[in-house]
Amino acid sequence: MSVVDADGVYRTTFDPSTEPACVAIVEAIETALGSASSDWVLADSIDPDTLQRLYRADSPDSWMLSFAYDSIEITLWASGRIHVDTTDSTLPAESSCRSSTDSAQPVGATSPPAGPTL
Repeated sequence: MSVVDADGVYRTTFDPSTEPACVAIVEAIETALGSASSDWVLADSIDPDTLQRLYRADSPDSWMLSFAYDSIEITLWASGRIHVDTTDSTLPAESSCRSSTDSAQPVGATSPPAGPTL
């Protein structure tokens, strides 16, 4: 189920075992903003390899990761939950899951003590 709450946060879920996280995140951003762009480069804010490692079957099943893309805040959970907060955003110039040589590290990440190291 996908919904935009009264606080302006778009909330949705995806199945990490059947859909790549990068695709799900870009789709969530597009839905939250109400527009699609083939020029978006999500890798400007988070390393796609990090996302793949987080959603592997042998990864811890309890973690949360927040990062910013342009002025959008994206929060992910191991369960496949995605929140996209666009309350202070303008349409980003770029965002997709292509590699970028200038990939930035996530703004914030939390995990249980036994969780992955980011």
